[in-house]
Amino acid sequence: MKKLAIAIIAVFTLTAASAYSQMLSKGTQEFDIEGNYDELGAAGSQIWIGLGYGNFVMDNLEFIVAGAFIHNDYQTGYHPAIGVHYTINLGGKIIPFVGGNLGYGFWNNKDTEDLKGFVYGVEGGVLFFLAKNVAVDFAVDADWGSDKLWVEKNGTMVDHDISSHVGMRFYF
Repeated sequence: MKKLAIAIIAVFTLTAASAYSQMLSKGTQEFDIEGNYDELGAAGSQIWIGLGYGNFVMDNLEFIVAGAFIHNDYQTGYHPAIGVHYTINLGGKIIPFVGGNLGYGFWNNKDTEDLKGFVYGVEGGVLFFLAKNVAVDFAVDADWGSDKLWVEKNGTMVDHDISSHVGMRFYF
């Protein structure tokens, strides 16, 4: 097992250091699909799916229009948003990125009144390019709401949420 872990780390290190030409320049467009499933989340079993379309307005700087669907044991929500990502192109297959978003959320709650409000957040993660125009992304999001919009397992309403997700990005 230890040898397998060392081999995987070596492959990622060599791959990250190799020169690679990604499509992160001005004029490139992107379609992405992302999501997560958390059986033991703060609000019980949760599924989150996001779709997005982006356009690089400068090299490494992308503006995005996106939407997310969230369903857990307490609520179902929809969250359209706009955002920005900045990729830190180090010349390898692994590219870190940071970003932010602003949107509006609609939540249908099972036990309380339905909620809606502004949502803003930050995101950070890495892209791992499988090909020049296809990448897998791993990210962590931190979001805040204009009101207490999220429900936790004990029924407590909170104004923030932290989650991770994995996705696929297609560049054209």
